[in-house]
Amino acid sequence: MNFQMFQAEVEKINDPHLKPIFALIITALLDFPERKLKDVESFFGLIEALIGSEISKENLRLYLSKPVATDVDAWRHTSVSSLLEAFELMDLYRVPFQSVKDQFRKFES
Repeated sequence: MNFQMFQAEVEKINDPHLKPIFALIITALLDFPERKLKDVESFFGLIEALIGSEISKENLRLYLSKPVATDVDAWRHTSVSSLLEAFELMDLYRVPFQSVKDQFRKFES
């Protein structure tokens, strides 16, 4: 996955509400300890597997309430925390998660 390409695409976003959402998701991607991600969708799939359910603010918070046992867990918590911040902004600015995922697909194509 080309993180520099994502960052360059985010820099092109003029919407002051969308830019920080995408920046936080890229931060979450960069902090996630598993590096063999082929695309953003695979990252979201790994997060769903990690938290044991679909991605939502409530499920992300529940995951973050669990204790950190290892260094890898700490990086996962850091990543999930950034993703939670993005979800909070999505709620604040009424940006659907599906729209964000669709935009990342456009970045990748």
